[in-house]
Amino acid sequence: TGGWVSTGLYTASFALTGTLSKAFDVWHLSGTVFATSSFAPLPLNMYDNAPTPEYVTAISNMKSEYKRSETGRFRLFIRNKNWSPTIYTVSQADNPTETLTSASYQIFRVSDDLAVIPYGTGSDKQTYLSYDVSGNYFDLEMSMLQSGFAYGLTLAYYNDSIADWVQQPEVFKFRVEKD
Repeated sequence: TGGWVSTGLYTASFALTGTLSKAFDVWHLSGTVFATSSFAPLPLNMYDNAPTPEYVTAISNMKSEYKRSETGRFRLFIRNKNWSPTIYTVSQADNPTETLTSASYQIFRVSDDLAVIPYGTGSDKQTYLSYDVSGNYFDLEMSMLQSGFAYGLTLAYYNDSIADWVQQPEVFKFRVEKD
């Protein structure tokens, strides 16, 4: 079935069954052929279980204590748990970090496990991590937290294959003190 989106932009939907090494498409209307091409269909990967990658996460620049007037930038180093570096990778000064496009953080008070900044994984995404060429990070204004308390930071990563968030096992702790 074909459709028109706008001038020069068209859609097509179809279904293939069986095993084909090459498929041919013909764009036509009332006996007039407009375009032809071919493509090699790729098989869908089938899994007994949904792939669920496991990660090891570290925060490379985390301090043990912050002042309430600070805005802390937390820079994450993320790698696949089953990552096995080659001799070339080991000899490099900087190991590559994975950059995740859907990651979120939560801040809780250690003394009573109160989630003072819960995961913001809904439509407003207030605790989504940013990312750049160096990997994932987020900024946290310490003035939002009470001084004199220890806080824990946990992370959750979105797994497309199970369509759900997976909380990571690491807990990162820090204190907030008066200026």
